[in-house]
Amino acid sequence: MDFVINRNFDKVIVKMEGKLEQEQSDVFVQEIEKHLVPAVREVILDFQLCAFVSSYGVFVLNDLKKKLEETQREMKIINVPEHIKKIFLLLDFLH
Repeated sequence: MDFVINRNFDKVIVKMEGKLEQEQSDVFVQEIEKHLVPAVREVILDFQLCAFVSSYGVFVLNDLKKKLEETQREMKIINVPEHIKKIFLLLDFLH
């Protein structure tokens, strides 16, 4: 998986490409957490070019969501391919 992280004052925007699998999931979250300065209120994950999310990837995303909520932050997932969207809807990742 490749990803680019940009911080725009109160938002962290992550554009992902490829597969979110166990090997990359922990590094992925660690890199996002490096950008969580106090001003950040929202993390936006752009899944437009994401081909696959493993069960471990889902676990890591759920853990990230909980951590963000504990600090009054929000995780928003956008541009989700149809084959991934069903799982994310079940897990309440999409609004």
